[in-house]
Amino acid sequence: MPIHGHTKIELTNQTTGEVEVVEKDNLVTNAVAQIFTSFNGGANLRTANAGGEYTGWELPESLYGGLLLYDRALGSDPDTVFAPPEARLVGTGVPRMSNTGNGVLRGSYNKIESNIDVKNGVVTFVYDFATSQANGVIASVCLTHRYGGYFDESAAALAEADGARSGQYQYSGLFDGAKPFPRAPGQSDTTLFGRPLYADPESDEMLFAALDGTNLVLRHVTGLTTELDLFNPVGTSRVKNIETMDISDVMYVKGDGYYTAVGYDADADQIYVVSTECAPLKPTDHIRVRTYDRKTRAAKTYEFANPTGAQLMGGVGGDTPLLRNTGRVLGGCLYVAGYVSDVSYSAPKLQPFYKIPLADPSKVESIDNHGLMLPMIHDAHDGKLYYYGSLYAGYGRVMNTVTKEILAMEAFNDADRYPYCCVPVLGCPAAPFMLQYAYPSGEGELRQGIRRNYLATINDLAAPVEKTADKTMKITYTLRKEAE
Repeated sequence: MPIHGHTKIELTNQTTGEVEVVEKDNLVTNAVAQIFTSFNGGANLRTANAGGEYTGWELPESLYGGLLLYDRALGSDPDTVFAPPEARLVGTGVPRMSNTGNGVLRGSYNKIESNIDVKNGVVTFVYDFATSQANGVIASVCLTHRYGGYFDESAAALAEADGARSGQYQYSGLFDGAKPFPRAPGQSDTTLFGRPLYADPESDEMLFAALDGTNLVLRHVTGLTTELDLFNPVGTSRVKNIETMDISDVMYVKGDGYYTAVGYDADADQIYVVSTECAPLKPTDHIRVRTYDRKTRAAKTYEFANPTGAQLMGGVGGDTPLLRNTGRVLGGCLYVAGYVSDVSYSAPKLQPFYKIPLADPSKVESIDNHGLMLPMIHDAHDGKLYYYGSLYAGYGRVMNTVTKEILAMEAFNDADRYPYCCVPVLGCPAAPFMLQYAYPSGEGELRQGIRRNYLATINDLAAPVEKTADKTMKITYTLRKEAE
């Protein structure tokens, strides 16, 4: 269904009363289309049409009601569904929610002027910003998921906001909850196949990785979406192919997964293996990283002494490697945490972080943590590493790998100790799978989900505007259904 969007920005000088008005039409991205056509977990249209993503919410408000303001233009490519890390978030908005706290990014929803006219196919979202909110240069105005505005970014920890605490930041009610990879009773996918790295719609499979002694075992498991073997019923093996790679020359501690991590670098499109010499890792101790091109399996190996000058956490693997906050590779750089003597998910300690370019480890850089903890890493894509928060370990955090800092978010996942961790779907970044580890067994359960801070629309202004502390701002964003 084609839709058209229009933005109106009104900046009012509180001293002179002068009003500056800027208007611009927008680009609709492919983010929402990805959600409804995602691999092996297409959104339940019956649920969607019955009253919105969740009961009591209209669908346009659920999928397009949030607001994200950026300090630079984001371009006109409809496949741009997440802002690059270079783009600074200036302001946000969440439908039906006001901001009466001390957060300086999020504005307040104007429920009087906002309106959803389902009959005529018109929805209007209006947000008001006080003089203290969303100050800075605004070059792009984007709509997002209704929770997307809680992914605001602040150098200081934010007080709890109305509606910010939710266990639904990843798993979505738009999906029916069916397990995407049916399995034998009592056995999880992680038990059967290993750790899921990514799903590939083109080959109708998910790739799982596991360590077996000094071998890396990659299992290609059918997704049961485009092909069905009548003689291979649910509950039996669905492994289409197994790759076994000898990584004995990578592992410092042979056969011990505590010192070895396997993952997928979504930004560089590479599988990787990280191995450490010991724990803690002193400045004289070593790290090895091997990367494999996802398509060709062409391998590169990097070996270097700890270049940070500080002790590092050497335990990069373990039973639940998705939950570890060290030894992650993104965009060809290794991210490692400084050593602390006691790691507790219920009372995490502040750790320094470092960015190590694999191509030249001597160019290691420190991450400014602003006094904020990053207890776990649940997702990594588009130049950012995310901790979604949890009931036990606090609010969400995001590490920006370009600005090299850890920032706080209002988003707060109160589900349990182990919130969902992301398993990307190739070509479908808005709607990945989410893996939740059970505690304490370590078994995992896969479900379809949504990355909530996607860009549903992009509206790059003809020229940037600047909001200053002497101005209030009103943003009116109208979406209209067009004739097909």
